[in-house]
Parts: sequence; structure tokens; C-alpha cells
Amino acid sequence: MHERILAWKAQLEAEKASLLQLQTTGEFTEEEEGRLLYIESMLEQVDNNQYSWWW
Repeated sequence: MHERILAWKAQLEAEKASLLQLQTTGEFTEEEEGRLLYIESMLEQVDNNQYSWWW
């Protein structure tokens, strides 16, 4: 994968980990839930398209 995509994926994974940790505190908002779902979707798309990104 291209370096920029790998960096973006790492950033998404870090944010996902942070949101998952926040989820365990009981102070998880609907906005944060939406962000977590979005991040999971983006990570799935990166994984599914990793072989087509050869810039």
C-alpha cells in the first residue's frame, strides 16, 4: 500500500482504539458511536481495496 494510505490507516486504527476504550467508560455518545462505525467502514474499505491502490 502507498505510504499515505498506510499512515491514514494507522491514524484510523488509533482513533478506533481510543473510541473503543471510551466505549467501556459508559460515557460514549451517539456522535462517537457514529464516528466508530465510520472508521470501521473506512478500515474495511482500505483492506478491500489495498491491491488497487498503486499510485
